[in-house]
Amino acid sequence: MASVLVSAGEVEYVRRGFEAGVRGDGRGPLDFRQIEIETGVIGQATGSARVRLGTTDVLAEVGPPAEGAPNQGRISFATEFSPIASPSFQGRGGEELASDLTAMLQRTFFRSPVSGRAGLDLTTLSIVSGKSCWVVYVDVLVLAVGGAVVDTASIAVKAALTATLLPKIEMVAGEDPEDEPDYEIDDDPSVSVPLDTRYVPLTLTVSQVGVTPALDLDLLEEASAAAALSVGVDAEGRVDMLDIAEQRGIALHAAIDAHLTRQRANAWRALEAEEPEPLVYDEFAVALAGPSALASARACAQPFTGTAGPGKPHRARKLCLSNVTARVWWFDEQIRAALSSGTNAPRQVVVLGSGMDTRPWRCSDFPPGLLWFEVDLPAMVSAKGLALDALGAQKGTGPGEGARKHPLHVASWRALTADLSGPDWVQALAACGFDPGQPTLWIVEGLFMYLEPRDGTGLLHTMQGHSAPGSRLVTHNVTQELVDGVQDGSITEYPPYSQDLVRTWHYGFPAPLEPALAELGWRVTTKASRALIARSIFGAGSDEELEGCVEFDARLGCAMDRYSVFVAATVADVKPRT
Repeated sequence: MASVLVSAGEVEYVRRGFEAGVRGDGRGPLDFRQIEIETGVIGQATGSARVRLGTTDVLAEVGPPAEGAPNQGRISFATEFSPIASPSFQGRGGEELASDLTAMLQRTFFRSPVSGRAGLDLTTLSIVSGKSCWVVYVDVLVLAVGGAVVDTASIAVKAALTATLLPKIEMVAGEDPEDEPDYEIDDDPSVSVPLDTRYVPLTLTVSQVGVTPALDLDLLEEASAAAALSVGVDAEGRVDMLDIAEQRGIALHAAIDAHLTRQRANAWRALEAEEPEPLVYDEFAVALAGPSALASARACAQPFTGTAGPGKPHRARKLCLSNVTARVWWFDEQIRAALSSGTNAPRQVVVLGSGMDTRPWRCSDFPPGLLWFEVDLPAMVSAKGLALDALGAQKGTGPGEGARKHPLHVASWRALTADLSGPDWVQALAACGFDPGQPTLWIVEGLFMYLEPRDGTGLLHTMQGHSAPGSRLVTHNVTQELVDGVQDGSITEYPPYSQDLVRTWHYGFPAPLEPALAELGWRVTTKASRALIARSIFGAGSDEELEGCVEFDARLGCAMDRYSVFVAATVADVKPRT
């Protein structure tokens, strides 16, 4: 969290060390420094703990609880960076860092977006429902900063809360029956009640140094990292808090919602694979979703009650068609069509912002000789690589790769790291074997809305400028109408996406779409919406015929229909204007 100035040479030195599995203090990338925990260090506190992680030193104390109202307690955090830790913290020098750390700790105790459960059950702090409760004050003092401050503070706070004892309270009736009862407080430790901290998560920060995931970074390593993901894990192994730091210019917007959205998408694909006649079959989906997201999707899924008549497809479904499945099915169909479009059909595919896409393994009907390239941020590429290894997926043609459980259905697969808002990603792509002189199928799924408008149009321009005749684009995006409406407050919801996530969308396709893309060198051949996709899948001609068939709003002209657009296009013969 603290700011450290490093040179480009130092960053390169640290990055190369992590690639070789060696750190300056001799640890491996996933090794922790020694952790020391001492409780009961402040005699006047209700609970206290001091934690040292390497050279980072954090003190946490729980002050005597105060009474509040109404029916559940509160936890109040106060964080301070001591000038002892750094002269830069003198005066108000550490206020911004203290505010960030306080916000991180508070999120640990608020209701989890994954499990739906608070880290600490605040109702246990109620004294008299609707009238009085305990307010717990937690003070955190950072005595020394040597990296991993968030993780160290998390350990210190949980240790202090675990050591906290709430005084025993007895109600004493007044002399008059109409009088409010009094409380008698007994702070004898032998009769005091401990806090239940079983579900309070401990924070684990996973950082990305170069292309290597790493734990417990010191200050120099933190300054050299590309990004950091903080994950709170409770005693049952459930993820209960997520946060992503922006470092070295990489902005990862709405990390919590984006991560959960990916998990939910995998969960819906996993449910689709259980259908008698699945539209999309993904063997990886269960593992990539995780048990919490899968259980949540299963609880939300609606039984299929559609009246699909004779000759209509998918009448044997168990569950309604999900929004995710409809989108993935459309992309699959357009990709297959593009790859079978004649003698000049593309034989190289580039997926921008690829995420956890699994088409090279699950689509067995791709044409032979297909080259598949994926481009994403370092953290995502590394995470996907680790996931593919754990799942037994073939990634290349080297020794032992052919014996993997899940074979590739393309001639080659390459994943490279790049910032798509910068100028260097095409050169990196070419270095991996991409040939701009050959027709290309560009796939951009779930990326454009997160870009700034200049970067979005720039990306379309760059793709067109590196596309030979016969190249194609398959993509989808929200509309500019939605982006503008969210920003000016006239649109307040866009289900099923959270408002926090939607606020991070900056670039939408303008209307009318065709001339706007033509200006950038693309000729639209297919345009669809989720309502039209649902009608295509079920052979429906009206909203009524889709009742009981889909779990999303598939009415023509509804918000989900009007504010999103699916596009297939071919590269134009004329270069775009600059």
